[in-house]
Amino acid sequence: MTRTALRYEIGECIHMCIDARNISKNHQTQIYILALHRRLLMNDRIVMDLEDQMQIVDTSDRADIYINMFVINIAAMCDNIAWALKYQFDLFSDKTDEEIKKKVDIFNPPFRNQLKTIDENITPYWQKGPGAQKTSPVFFGKWYSTFLEKLRHLSAHRIPLLVTQVPKNGEIELQIMAANESLEFHDVEELYFNHLTLNMLLKLLLNFYISNTKRMAVEGEK
Repeated sequence: MTRTALRYEIGECIHMCIDARNISKNHQTQIYILALHRRLLMNDRIVMDLEDQMQIVDTSDRADIYINMFVINIAAMCDNIAWALKYQFDLFSDKTDEEIKKKVDIFNPPFRNQLKTIDENITPYWQKGPGAQKTSPVFFGKWYSTFLEKLRHLSAHRIPLLVTQVPKNGEIELQIMAANESLEFHDVEELYFNHLTLNMLLKLLLNFYISNTKRMAVEGEK
């Protein structure tokens, strides 16, 4: 995938975020949609510059910054859309935010069950087994667990992802540890794949959000 193609996909999600904010009257929902929107804009900017920055890794650490921000944003956007859906459709309405904070997760079965109470048409996307579609939670769940284990947890909790070489000055033991614990990138294809998969998921859920918000508004006028 080229960066032009990925930027087009990100742009579609950005426009859907704008539509989602415009049709919501819930302040909390708007906050999380705005957060999602801003993260998409940040990653779009990163995609514009990343390949160029990776060509000058000997003189700039900007590529390292870009890659870590890019990965963290992918994980955070999954949280943003989950909380936007929670507030927009008042999911888990009998519980406090503190009680359900671990359940507000698009990969969590109780959360998907809550979505099905709003619109059962989302059921085909949640099916399991041999007939599961590429846009099913089986596909997305496997992607996200792999993504978390390989990239997000490393970037957020251990030694950041690196494009640049470990500095030659300093203690040799620390240099060796950093080289072994970090994941070096010299190809953006894996990053592009992760964001493309996220885009597929965001489109599915934003479409669910927009169509059902409009449907419920019409029903409320009757």
